[in-house]
Amino acid sequence: MFKLGLAAKDMRLLDELAGELAAPFGRGREVLSWYEQAEERGMAEQDWGAVALVDEPNW
Repeated sequence: MFKLGLAAKDMRLLDELAGELAAPFGRGREVLSWYEQAEERGMAEQDWGAVALVDEPNW
């Protein structure tokens, strides 16, 4: 099991690195937003696949 909260953390680190390198991260930010929405709904300790339970990601 890979916790959703850890997946979100990794995506935040990738977003930060992309910013430092001036690299595009467009779709990555959408995924990060989806993960963060799941975290806000209390799913951080669940397997990262629980992100599928977020009905309408704010993309």
